[in-house]
Amino acid sequence: MQIKWLDDFVAFAKTCSFSRAADEREVTLPAFGRRIKALESWVGVPLVNRGTYPATLTEEGRLFLKTAQEVVARLEESRGSLRARAMAGEETLSIATGRTLAHTSIPAMLEQVRQRVGAIHVRISTGSVHDMALLLEEGGADVLISFFHPAIGLSLDARSFEFLVVAREGLIPVCKPDAAGRPLFPLASAATRALPLLAYHRNLMMGNVLDWHLARRSDAARFRRVFVADFAEALLEPVQQGVGLAWLPQRLVVAALSAGRLVHAGVVGDEIPLEVRCFRHRHPAKGLVEQFWQCLAEHPLPPLQLDSSP
Repeated sequence: MQIKWLDDFVAFAKTCSFSRAADEREVTLPAFGRRIKALESWVGVPLVNRGTYPATLTEEGRLFLKTAQEVVARLEESRGSLRARAMAGEETLSIATGRTLAHTSIPAMLEQVRQRVGAIHVRISTGSVHDMALLLEEGGADVLISFFHPAIGLSLDARSFEFLVVAREGLIPVCKPDAAGRPLFPLASAATRALPLLAYHRNLMMGNVLDWHLARRSDAARFRRVFVADFAEALLEPVQQGVGLAWLPQRLVVAALSAGRLVHAGVVGDEIPLEVRCFRHRHPAKGLVEQFWQCLAEHPLPPLQLDSSP
């Protein structure tokens, strides 16, 4: 039995909707359904009555819900207590973020901080935007560093949390070059040509952003999804192999663009601008958080300069 199954079940019980609960948990609807079924298999009885609309909990499901809520609450309490104990002897900066930012922007941010304040002790947790925002709200992280775009539903109470814009980058349309170094799948090609698209699951953060962008393009009907993943790094290698084109974060593809393994598939207007925001409690308990915050406020990451010409 996996703890995330209990979190999934509690999320479903709040909405009695598989799709809304999957959105809240930031997993695909099929994956969410499989996890609920796996929990039911482990318990040994049906927990959800799928014969009604909307779906409801069975009598056994209502009984099990109390146990699930108590277990989740006790685990969270124990985790918070153990973290506080572990951090009592040494001040640690706890960062909640996504997998891509942990790989690209955050190392550069930490290097800037180390150059100005010296070595610091850091712990990084990665996960979905929803889970990492919850971690910040519950005190399990000192800061949340996340991509931000109007299509992303990231809302933290402004009375309790504040943010800095610490970098600006974007999702860049890239593809493998042909033998002449031109884009294999150019966005400027004839409007009748179908373009294979490597995309993100639609209910994930990057999926929402990409769908928002494609819906505003006059050529949206040209794109044919041939590969779907739940994080940007999983798209990088298929793009380099020539499977299709993808919109990938700038800092993830800068090396491949410089080496010629990838080329820009369009022009600047085809890019999707993003902000990288750092969120924190308005009254942080640690001096280290204030040092980190001030350093990023005074020295945000400089923008990347990429050649956007196909």
